[in-house]
Amino acid sequence: MTSDTVNEFNSLNPANFTFAGYYDALPFNAWFWAGWYDNTLASEIGLYVEDSGYVVFGNGYVYPSKRTYNDIRSFVDAQLRESNRDFSLDLRNRIDKEADSLLAWIVQHADDDASGTILEIAKRFRRVTFYWAVGYFAGVVFEDTLRAMAQRAGLNTETLSEYLERPLTHVVRRQKDLVRLKESLKKHSVSELNELESIVESVDKDPGLKREFTHHLAEYDWFGMTGFMGDPLSLAQLIEEVIAVPSKEAAQVTMGGLGRYAEIAANLQYVNQMGAELYQIVGRKSLPIVNKAAAQVGVSRDDLLWLTPEEIFQGNEVTPDATEKIKRRKKGEVAFFFGSDHKVHIVDDVAVVRVVRSIFQPKLEINLLKEIRGQCGSKGAARGSARIIFGKGEFVKMCSGDVLITSMTTPDFVPLMQKACAIVTDIGGLLCHAVIMSRELGKPCVIGTKIATQVFKDGDMVEVDADKGVVRRI
Repeated sequence: MTSDTVNEFNSLNPANFTFAGYYDALPFNAWFWAGWYDNTLASEIGLYVEDSGYVVFGNGYVYPSKRTYNDIRSFVDAQLRESNRDFSLDLRNRIDKEADSLLAWIVQHADDDASGTILEIAKRFRRVTFYWAVGYFAGVVFEDTLRAMAQRAGLNTETLSEYLERPLTHVVRRQKDLVRLKESLKKHSVSELNELESIVESVDKDPGLKREFTHHLAEYDWFGMTGFMGDPLSLAQLIEEVIAVPSKEAAQVTMGGLGRYAEIAANLQYVNQMGAELYQIVGRKSLPIVNKAAAQVGVSRDDLLWLTPEEIFQGNEVTPDATEKIKRRKKGEVAFFFGSDHKVHIVDDVAVVRVVRSIFQPKLEINLLKEIRGQCGSKGAARGSARIIFGKGEFVKMCSGDVLITSMTTPDFVPLMQKACAIVTDIGGLLCHAVIMSRELGKPCVIGTKIATQVFKDGDMVEVDADKGVVRRI
């Protein structure tokens, strides 16, 4: 960390950024989104973002540049004026192509030395992140157009998500397979057993059931990962999910009145969802390589993630101060920003981070707030005990009938969403993962509250009125 880095960090103006919400991420994971923008890839799709600035404070506060939203809005508006609805399909095809290339590369280089492969995987996944980020930002700014078209068509704009088609990505296909597995358990009378251990034992002893569940795990064991953290899904975890899954698949919707705009929304939703899924798939496929890197550094895999991909090795050797950085960051605070040199910089001087964070961080009279608002992700209403969950280490807190309150959902949150009576997020728009899955599960969902995880505490009794986008303490 140089003096120039500290000076630029200190000079960041909060007025140039917008608070997106709270999302806790270790340095390795935060690096991808902090440096999402790629000039070469942007020029290929006709996008220009003057300021792709992105600030992430290690305590979870995320601030994209306001210019990012403005420039991507101009990009989307230009495509619509030119009647170019293929721009969203192009994004969809590009993220698929990058994903296929990256996953093939990982398989080809799985046995290579970690010092050469881990940074290359990170660089290649950041190309995926570029399309993921464009899909996310484009989806956010496209919502205004979508609402205007819905209003013109006489549709209820408060529950607009109900008119949007679910993209057929891995998570939706997997949900269909969970329903099928549940039927298989019923057919074999295994679901009538009361204890999870008994059901696991019965599945393990039945050749047909074992084959079905093993096949599912082979295809979807990455659901146990959160990016580069976590472990592959186990048989017991899968069976627990199967037991909790609704017996019927969600009904599809008729998108009358939205025309080509529905098609654009579907493609942007696909890109946004695939980015989140690929984050976990790449984490799973890279697991042996990340483990090798951790062994070379002499730390656990979880501790390794306190470093960015660029900080682990210098050439073929471990960076001399790698372990010292890990220790310092675990005890203190970190922040990331995308600098004027178009590189991601990390600041881990506690005093410096706290001063800048105090200027950026939203000042809220949390104790005085009893009601907050967001958008309707899925219709319905429910009451339950709040569970504030940011990551896998807190999943054990979740009980059936709780209200899940989190920064944002990713595929690994699905088992919790199945248990929840309602879902509330800080971050997300109409095309996000929480919307897709809450509709799939038939659960009330309020998205984009920005501050739900700060306002509510574990055990608070809350009421979710998703139709109105309201969450209140009762």
